[in-house]
Amino acid sequence: FTCCVGTGMENHAKYSRNIYFRNNEELYVFQYIASEVTWEKKGVKIRQETRYPEEQGTTLHISSEKPTRFTLKVRYPYWAEKGIEVLINGETQKVEGEACSYVAVERKWKDGDRIEVRLPFSLRLEAMPDDPNRVAVMYGPLVLAGDLGPVNDPDHKDPLYVPVLMTQERDPAKWLKPVGDKQNTFTMVDVGYPRNVELKPFYQIHDRRYTVYWDMYTEETWEAYQQELKAEQERLQKIEAMTIDFVQPGDEKSEKNHNLQGEHLYTGRFKQRRNWEAREGWISLDLKVKKEQPNILLVEYWGGAPGNKTFDILVDGEKIATENISLKKDGFFILEEYPIPQDLTQGKDEITVKFQAHPGGHRVGPIFGVRIIPEME
Repeated sequence: FTCCVGTGMENHAKYSRNIYFRNNEELYVFQYIASEVTWEKKGVKIRQETRYPEEQGTTLHISSEKPTRFTLKVRYPYWAEKGIEVLINGETQKVEGEACSYVAVERKWKDGDRIEVRLPFSLRLEAMPDDPNRVAVMYGPLVLAGDLGPVNDPDHKDPLYVPVLMTQERDPAKWLKPVGDKQNTFTMVDVGYPRNVELKPFYQIHDRRYTVYWDMYTEETWEAYQQELKAEQERLQKIEAMTIDFVQPGDEKSEKNHNLQGEHLYTGRFKQRRNWEAREGWISLDLKVKKEQPNILLVEYWGGAPGNKTFDILVDGEKIATENISLKKDGFFILEEYPIPQDLTQGKDEITVKFQAHPGGHRVGPIFGVRIIPEME
C-alpha cells in the first residue's frame, strides 16, 4: 500500500498507553477500550468491559483489597450532544460539567463496585473549514462512509458516481434512517442525487469504493453549478479548437515529437491521468507557435498539490513567469495562462519552453498538459 494508506498505522499499537492517567488521588478514564489497569499504591484494580463503539458506553468494575478513597474521572467527549449518564451500582449520579471535560466521582470505593457510563450517539455534520457545503457525516465518535460499490464497478468514472446531497436540511437525522439489522449503519432517504447510498462506520469499509465527503446543494445552487459546468465545458472546447500545439504527458509519441527533456524528471499518474514532475530539476519542450500573432502558453496543473512548488517558466532562455502552484485551488485541475512576449516568437515557428524549479527543495509540477494557443479576445 502507499504511505498515505499506511500513515500512522503504528498508532493502533499505542492506544493502551493512553487509556488511563493518574495523579496521587485521581484516576482518569480517557479512552473507552476494553482493558484492565492496576493502581498498586491504592491496591485497586479496574477492569473496563465494553464493545465501544458498537456499544454506546462502557462499564468499569472495581476490585479493591479494602475500601479506598479516590476520584474517578471519566471523559465527557465533545460529540456527546445528548449528554452523558453515569451510574454507580445501578444508581444514577448527578453529572456536573460539560462536554470536552471529565465527570468526577469522588468516594470511597469498595470491592465489587460497578460504574456504568452511557454515551448516546447522535448524527451530525462536520463541514470543511473553507466550505460549509462540503461535509462529513458523523455518528457520535464515528465517521460514516458512503458505500459506493465494488472496486471494479464499471460506473466509477461517472462524474456523479459520488452522489451529492440535495437538501437544505443540515440535520442528517432528518434524511438518514437506521438499517435495522446493521449496527451503526444508515441509509439515505430521498436526499442523494442521482442515488441514495448506505453509510456505515469508515473502519468497516474494506475493498469497496467509498466517500466520506459530500457536497450539499439546494435546487437553486445545483442549477447554478450546472450552468458553471456548462460554461467551463464550452471554454475548454473553444481552447481545444484553437490550439496551435499540444503535448500530452505519458504519451511517448507526443513527448518524442516535442523533444521532451529534463533533469530529475519522472512521469506519474494521478486521478487516472499522467503527469510530469521534476524534483529540484527542470523540464523542457519544443512547441510550435504562430509567428505573426501573440501566443499564450497554457499549462494544466492539479490545484491541490502541496509542498514546495515554485518554479520559473522560460521561453528560449528568457523568463516569462514565476509560478507557485502549491494548494492553488484544492480539488480541481486548473489551466494557467502565460502570455508570451511577441518579440520571443517573432519570425519563429517553434520555441523551447523550460520549467526550472527554484533551489531549496522545490519541484516543477505535476504538469498534466502543455499547449500553445493564440491570444484570446
